[in-house]
Amino acid sequence: MFDAAKGSLVLDEQFWSTNDMNSDFQLSGIEKNWIASYPQIFSNYYSLRSVDTHTLHRIRKLYYPLARSFFRTLYYLNHLAAVPYTRTIDYVSARLDMHEAMPPGAELALILDELVQGLVPETGRVLKDFLSYERAVMELMQQDTAPQDTTAMKPVKVMQPHYSIPALKLHSPLPVELELAEGHEDWILLVLESAPALEGRRRYVRVMSMDPLSIAIIQQMEDGSDFRTVVHNLALENPFAASEQERQEWISRVYDHFHTHELLTS
Repeated sequence: MFDAAKGSLVLDEQFWSTNDMNSDFQLSGIEKNWIASYPQIFSNYYSLRSVDTHTLHRIRKLYYPLARSFFRTLYYLNHLAAVPYTRTIDYVSARLDMHEAMPPGAELALILDELVQGLVPETGRVLKDFLSYERAVMELMQQDTAPQDTTAMKPVKVMQPHYSIPALKLHSPLPVELELAEGHEDWILLVLESAPALEGRRRYVRVMSMDPLSIAIIQQMEDGSDFRTVVHNLALENPFAASEQERQEWISRVYDHFHTHELLTS
């Protein structure tokens, strides 16, 4: 292949880091001189004149962060909304500083949300669910799972998707055709778990449906309140708990409920 193409090879500095796609790899001056002097040895740093190297550079820069955090959104943008992968790459790269080593995931999520907002409503709602799920997972994985106290909540995210989460097959291979029923009103809870592993601790996200009271408690904690305080205040507002004993019994049932669903750190 080298012998057939050696007359058309171009040394493009966009691809100096071709050997290490996932880091900001830097070559020294003497290494660059070797590559320029011996293309037959370092041909992987060269490209062909007929190739759009700018497009390849954008794909190379964005593929890993997009595929790592938003592969369902990327996949269904192509298969449901007929948005080619190259169009998604072009859309995202036009709104990013392409000189950064790795685009921040939060910034990618905002740009993908802009793209999804421009789709027809039916397809857009499906893609919105996928993007919201993947964005929540990304944000959870960045949180600390170390317990604060025995009644602390695990890191959680709340979703109310347009479609049924089980039907979205979030933990299954991705089919091209989706038959989903709209109007699903259940609240979905994403819980960050940390389980013992052979080396260190393995982190994963558990998905479950949740009742309105539990969702209300979790949403009240978003302003920084702790679980104990929120439950105590709700008990004081509970019209069906007239006495202190009834309030304590109600608080105990709430604690049991959260322990049963493994939402507390202990």
